[in-house]
Amino acid sequence: MGGLTTQKIRAKPAWRRVTVSHPFVKALRDGSMRDAVFVRWFEQDSSFGPTIKRLLAKTATLNPDSRATLERLSAADGSVYVDHAPADHTSGAPAIEATKEYREFVKGLLDAEHGGIKSVLLVVTWLVFEIYVEVWTTSLVPAAKPFCASLRPLAPDVDALREQVDAALLRADKGVERCVTRAVEMCMEFEVRFLDLLMEA
Repeated sequence: MGGLTTQKIRAKPAWRRVTVSHPFVKALRDGSMRDAVFVRWFEQDSSFGPTIKRLLAKTATLNPDSRATLERLSAADGSVYVDHAPADHTSGAPAIEATKEYREFVKGLLDAEHGGIKSVLLVVTWLVFEIYVEVWTTSLVPAAKPFCASLRPLAPDVDALREQVDAALLRADKGVERCVTRAVEMCMEFEVRFLDLLMEA
């Protein structure tokens, strides 16, 4: 039986920092965030679009049991960034360093070929969307409200993906668990660094 689960991942201190205690998340939820900070986040996060599409496509290819869920998330993810962009955002804004580093990290995973990569990609995909739903479905920031509301319908598919991840982790051996654990740790490190730099802007 696998020792790692999505519940254990969510219990990590880094998870709470990314989804609850970071000043960016607090400001998003209580409405104290300046609209310009949200717009900057949107510009940087939307630049991940092609990379996330590749992530979803490769993950679906390697994990056919999750294909339908991943395809629905892919379609929804693309539309929310097009249909609910803040009016004053700049398409193609220059990437900040944290954005570049995060994108390169995900691209590195996409190019990896080791035996556990299908589980790694499945967990990382779940983690990205779990953070979206955990953080972004509620906000008092005027510029963010339409975007946040558009993410709420993703919740059932994110819940389904969480169950599929747990099923995959149950079958994983210790070597795969170690790879997954390291990828999760790096993802959350990048998330924190990304939010830190946005708050400094």
